[in-house]
Amino acid sequence: MKKILSASLIILVILGFAFYWYSWRPSQIVKKCQEEVSKDPLGLLNENNNTQGVQIDPNDPLNLFNGKPPIDNYDNVYKNCLRKYGLEK
Repeated sequence: MKKILSASLIILVILGFAFYWYSWRPSQIVKKCQEEVSKDPLGLLNENNNTQGVQIDPNDPLNLFNGKPPIDNYDNVYKNCLRKYGLEK
């Protein structure tokens, strides 16, 4: 009886971990990244998308997005967030 109980417990722990790792964790990461991009998009863009060390003046509308459409910058920030948490390579 103890062997069956311990084997069942081990299987339950393995299934619980698999559910967490492949289902719950990725959905929480996606939710967190969507919130990060939507709550302060200009702040995120200025912080994360400026890889050349160039200061972006928020009062200059021509330089705000480095010549890219805003949606491309949002996508880049979102993908970088997913990469930071290990969902994309």
